[in-house]
Amino acid sequence: MFAWRDNVVAFPTGHKDSLKALTLMKTGVAAAAKTDGKAGDGIVTLKEWDSAQPVKLFNHDIYQLAADTLDPVAGIGDFLIVSNFASVTKHSLVVATFGEQLLAHRHSETDLHPTMTVLTGQTLEPHQLPQPVIAPKEKVQQKKIVGTLFVSHIARPPPHIVNQEVVAVSDFSLAEKALANARLFEVQGRSAEPIALDGQFLVTHPTTFGSDTLKRLEGRLVVAVDETGERYFKRLRVHKRLVVLESLNPDGITPAQLLSLDGSHGLPVLSDLLEVVGVLFELPNQGAKAS
Repeated sequence: MFAWRDNVVAFPTGHKDSLKALTLMKTGVAAAAKTDGKAGDGIVTLKEWDSAQPVKLFNHDIYQLAADTLDPVAGIGDFLIVSNFASVTKHSLVVATFGEQLLAHRHSETDLHPTMTVLTGQTLEPHQLPQPVIAPKEKVQQKKIVGTLFVSHIARPPPHIVNQEVVAVSDFSLAEKALANARLFEVQGRSAEPIALDGQFLVTHPTTFGSDTLKRLEGRLVVAVDETGERYFKRLRVHKRLVVLESLNPDGITPAQLLSLDGSHGLPVLSDLLEVVGVLFELPNQGAKAS
């Protein structure tokens, strides 16, 4: 028997009204290029529809991740989009309050103790694996994480506050720039794992292809297009006239893709880039009550 602590922590302010004002456009599908492709191979095809479908985040909040608990989905400094109405299901990523803790963890359940919630963190460094949090379901408040924005390279680093794994977003203009008129491509297949899963949506922006864009997107997630029309969802690295598209899968079995800027080394030429600014895990249920 445990004396469970009362919940004394509130969720941060989440810019709900500002998020509601933004419009994203669901414009097509990013599918695995081959039905027998390997998980995480990063090879995709893009199909744009004749007409785009507007998407509104009509009852959501946005927070900044302040702890290394959601690797590789999001890193410290990235933004988390949470739903104020979506049901939390087994294995959902959540922002949760319990006792004096404000957590960004994965929600788990156990058949052995159906009245309990188990919140687990995840990291690529096993020696830094967060301790799981076990709590009665009625003592935990949770909001489902439904998206991420990769802004850690431009956002102000989050403050370190004991027991707080998320903080309020101090500069909402970064989220506005990432989301306003963003183009959503639905992922079909496993080629975008582990960053984006089957049925999720890449949040993208078109770019003006050139040296300035290459410099700005160095080290960022992109959909790269070569002269043959092949498309790759990978991390961009540029070494003089050589382009290295790094695999996002940490298992080591999916190789990098080599391209060039001028046809040297007999490699295909990089011809275009889409900037990937985030991932939306699920679309808002427009039938849900907006408040």
